[in-house]
Amino acid sequence: MNMRVERKKYLDHRIDISCIILSNLNDLFVKERIIPSIIRNSKSHSIEIIVSDNSPTQNFKCDNVNIIHTEPYHIPKAYNKGVSEAKGKYIALFHDDCEIKDDKWIDKLTSELNDEVYAVSPEKYHNLETTFLKEVPLMMERKNFLEIGGYDETYYFGYEDVDISDRILKKGKKIKEVKIGYNHYGGMSSILMYCDKDLENHYKKIFFIKLIY
Repeated sequence: MNMRVERKKYLDHRIDISCIILSNLNDLFVKERIIPSIIRNSKSHSIEIIVSDNSPTQNFKCDNVNIIHTEPYHIPKAYNKGVSEAKGKYIALFHDDCEIKDDKWIDKLTSELNDEVYAVSPEKYHNLETTFLKEVPLMMERKNFLEIGGYDETYYFGYEDVDISDRILKKGKKIKEVKIGYNHYGGMSSILMYCDKDLENHYKKIFFIKLIY
């Protein structure tokens, strides 16, 4: 595996939550729906918002947001770089196709995290091979994310959520579904969850790109 999470140390957790949003091909939705929904529903906590722009144009613009540029379409690198910039005790990882509808979302998610439960999300999926959480959002303590090595950067996109959940479970820790108010509109990873096996294998050849170093 080739995981490159920079281990910056922040001794002062004045920020409770670092919200790291992926911006791939959905810039307008991120600016007009996701970011306002986070701000509107997080008033009782100190937060920072980091947008990892991994779009081909690299031209995301938004006031009062930390914007970082990462390799186009490479989801694991985009999240890992966002976490390396994060100052919060907790990280909330967002796809660019979801929004928060619950002013208690932070308390509901963080209250379920402990030494045994490493990650929580409002969406948990099961198939014959594994169980995994979706980043809609996925919440973890930053130190635990770093402990497991972040996302495996040898995967390009479409499999990162399965991989990180699997490595948490193999470590003997747990992942948990926690209900909050939110909307998830569904992108490519959602398609993969519902298609038949032949179509899934077809998409894997296209989207589950295992890089060779």
